[in-house]
Amino acid sequence: MANRRPHPSRTRRGFSIIELMIVVCIVGLLATVALPEFQNILLRSKQAERDMMMNSIMRVLNEYVAAHGGQFPGGAAPDLPFNPTYVPDGSKQRFEASVGKWDDLGWVPDGMLHYRYEVRMTGDELLVTAAADLNGDLRVSYKELKYKLQNGSWQRLSERVYGDHF
Repeated sequence: MANRRPHPSRTRRGFSIIELMIVVCIVGLLATVALPEFQNILLRSKQAERDMMMNSIMRVLNEYVAAHGGQFPGGAAPDLPFNPTYVPDGSKQRFEASVGKWDDLGWVPDGMLHYRYEVRMTGDELLVTAAADLNGDLRVSYKELKYKLQNGSWQRLSERVYGDHF
């Protein structure tokens, strides 16, 4: 009698439906907490790319203006239109150095870009603009940096962010 085996119909072979439902609920709760944070991390990485590119454009532009007697690529006013040239739709696009005078400036980023960039004059101020549809909803987010010529180089005056912020 010491070697009793349980009846075959009483042995457990897997998880009960209640156990599975509890696991699904826990995974669902974790996903609802993690997904917004993941989207926030994606947004911050795109914004960090934008800020790095805008600072890089101004560094290269300051070097260009200093080396060319105060002239911009394209003459007295910069000929640096929005590039990439596509309408922001949430996708990444390749920068085209042949647009405007970007090739003369010598600034060509590697890889695909979320944002498109433009440099233009308004009066005696220089505006560097970045525009992108960050989440594919066809609402565009903009960041504008305003610069003024001071002591031989362009110094940042202000920045403005407007449009869709995700």
